[in-house]
Amino acid sequence: MIFFIRKILKFFEVDYTLVIYLSSRIWSVFSGPLTIFFIYKYLEPKLQGFYYTFSSLVGLQIFFELAFSTVIIQFASHEWSNLNFDDQGYIIGEKTNLSRLKSLFQLTVRWYLVVSILFLAIVSIIGVLFFSKSHYEGLNIWLFPWLVLVALSALQLFLLPIISILEGCNQLKTLYKYRFIQGVLGSIAFCILLGLKAKLWASLAQPVFLLLCNLALLIKYKNFIKSIYRTKQTDVINWKEEVLPMQSRLALAGLVNYFSFSLFNPVMFHYYGPVVAGQMGLTWQIVGAIQNIGIAWIQIKIPSFGILIAKKEYKSLDKIWFRNSIKSFFVLMFVVSLFSSLLIILKLNHIKILDRLLPIKEVVVFSLATIFFHITLCEAAYLRAHKKEVLTGMSVVGSLLIGLCVWFYGSKFGPIGAVSSYLIINAIVIMPWTTSIFYEYRREWHAEA
Repeated sequence: MIFFIRKILKFFEVDYTLVIYLSSRIWSVFSGPLTIFFIYKYLEPKLQGFYYTFSSLVGLQIFFELAFSTVIIQFASHEWSNLNFDDQGYIIGEKTNLSRLKSLFQLTVRWYLVVSILFLAIVSIIGVLFFSKSHYEGLNIWLFPWLVLVALSALQLFLLPIISILEGCNQLKTLYKYRFIQGVLGSIAFCILLGLKAKLWASLAQPVFLLLCNLALLIKYKNFIKSIYRTKQTDVINWKEEVLPMQSRLALAGLVNYFSFSLFNPVMFHYYGPVVAGQMGLTWQIVGAIQNIGIAWIQIKIPSFGILIAKKEYKSLDKIWFRNSIKSFFVLMFVVSLFSSLLIILKLNHIKILDRLLPIKEVVVFSLATIFFHITLCEAAYLRAHKKEVLTGMSVVGSLLIGLCVWFYGSKFGPIGAVSSYLIINAIVIMPWTTSIFYEYRREWHAEA
């Protein structure tokens, strides 16, 4: 039996980094029933709608960040191809690469300082105006938690470039370990606060622990940061010529992508009230956790993709990407099947807590959509590791279609209209289009080399 388990672990290339990443994602799945129970017991349905719509509106940060974090990871990974750490945690290696890494660090910190301030000022006001129209009695119940949540999110936004650079520099073991700790402590604190009848104040638990863990990361990597500041500037990354082409395309796609992932809750909240919005939000949270489990095999390899591309080791790149994509796809299929079966069994046994989720039909449709979207995520990771963005047209068209259909069919037919739109557009537009682009540019870029 032990031998059989070892063979499976070896086949799926289960190492420490993958275990930590999956532990975080699996925890989010298994902590789901726990949080569902506490939400069910201590948060009335209307407040559940506020809770999940909070998350959707905080997602407006994509309009301020403009996809810069994704760009940072790709550029940092290319520079890290000729860099490493010494025994004390200082950066050693090619001076040109280190100088360019410093240039990237300075550029991004300045950028995020400005956008975090703008985010704090604008999003807090948007939220107040939006929630004021709900006619929910008790302004103080949601107002102050909302304002504090936006402030915490703004601080996170400011720290994001440093965390993204560390991720691009392949510090995944440490990053995922801290994220796992944050996820566990945040979930436990959330349940405790709900049990203490903190209501919407409980929504601050995860952001608070995320902030604390990121601050701890900065302390751990203080010599990494010192190395960057002490480096003499000789070579710089030209933002206009190198970064802007990729960032502008990603930013445009990201702005429109908001309609794909963050419009479900506000539409349900506006047309069907906070109760249905809460069901949509909780379902989306669980389905998203399942998606993250599947993509783990690709996510942990993204910095390695950039390093291999910088060294022009394309055969190794293709081998690693194809192998991990196939394995991640089968893992996702297994988890989706397991989750759907479990949901049906629980529903047949009339477990009342499932009333906080969407009906089974909608959940299954949502889960099927993740399979098509997973293929898109795998191909996008490969393409963007080349420090180029060629998916803008697909992203814009696909996201606009999803946003319009979620609003139109969601407003008329409720959740089933929204989730069916998401499935159909992913299956017949986004996934086939992305696959076509993937094969075209993979052949073109590697032929040039």
